[in-house]
Amino acid sequence: MCNFFIGILQRFTTSTNEELTENRKQLQLSLQTLLGIKPMLAMCIVTNTILKYPLILVQTDLLNKIQNIKTIPIDLNSTIVLSLINSKRLELFIQSSEGPLWRIEKLCKMFSISENRACELLGSRPFLLTKDFNHLETYMKLFEDIGISKEDMLKDMWIFKYSESFLSKRFKILREQGVKKIKTWMIRCPEETLLKHIQRVTQNQNILGENSAAEYLSAKLDCTESVVNFIINKHKQLKTTSVLKLCQTIDFLYKYGFTSKQICGVPKILLHSTKTTEKRIKEL
Repeated sequence: MCNFFIGILQRFTTSTNEELTENRKQLQLSLQTLLGIKPMLAMCIVTNTILKYPLILVQTDLLNKIQNIKTIPIDLNSTIVLSLINSKRLELFIQSSEGPLWRIEKLCKMFSISENRACELLGSRPFLLTKDFNHLETYMKLFEDIGISKEDMLKDMWIFKYSESFLSKRFKILREQGVKKIKTWMIRCPEETLLKHIQRVTQNQNILGENSAAEYLSAKLDCTESVVNFIINKHKQLKTTSVLKLCQTIDFLYKYGFTSKQICGVPKILLHSTKTTEKRIKEL
């Protein structure tokens, strides 16, 4: 069916096979949907738009949605992503008292983004269709005050869904714990997860002192910092492994007679728990 879709679309477009197959996993479409591509192109929806948003092709009542969306005085290639919204919610949005254009322009101004990006946000984050803009602006100020950039907010818009009381409580925890670099996930995650992260960061700082992780581990493994950086880049999980755990694992391996050269030669062993490693050593 994917190959059939590619053949159909190639008849109507000049797209390359490589461009068309990029989204092939998402394009398990019926013949009726495939043939619906032609009227979309007739409405000046360009090929790149279809390739960018392949899921619009599987939307129920697509042509009626498009007729509603066309009432917004913006290029349809920018607004077509709104068809991802369910029909009832889209209709309410189009008929809202302030009008869809007002909300799109407010998002553009608020986040310094294009009309197309604003429509993408509305299409993927339905709560933004009705969210009070006074609240959004208040929240944005709160987030900016604690060092979260607009770019980071755009990547994680769910942080705007929380209540002010929840945010106040979470900000209080972050202040009391002395967290300087705040990430959006710290707002969304369970409190227990946040406190565990803060504990791990504190432990790392206590162990490292004035040293960087690479400096500390190079001394621990008796190798150069470039070797440590190579190992960490090769095994990405080590970037999120606590220094305390790495320190304990290295000491454990030294205890069983492993040399620093052997550890650096097979650094993946640092990802295993000491319990697992000890079990395998005993089996040998």
